Amino acid sequence: MKRVVSKMHLGEITIAYGMTETSPVSFQSSTTDPLDKRTTTVGRIQPHLEVKIVDPLGNIVPVGETGELCTRGYSVMKGSTGETTPRRARRSSTAG
Repeated sequence: MKRVVSKMHLGEITIAYGMTETSPVSFQSSTTDPLDKRTTTVGRIQPHLEVKIVDPLGNIVPVGETGELCTRGYSVMKGSTGETTPRRARRSSTAG
């Protein structure tokens, strides 16, 4: 990303993260975030969405622990994989 900014002159490029089931994105950095922050995180949660990272029992994990990313909001596709509950992806809870 740092090379893209310098070599292609894309100083306002951002990072976005999402899954098919949470289309289009759940997190995105801002053009006003420092470049180091934009290159080491997925940014902030998008408006009108809620997320949490949980252990196998459904408890919210401490920052830095690995768990499953649970997203709730308008962008979640219900049953997109034939499941009756929204799909969860394994992610780390490292704050960004």
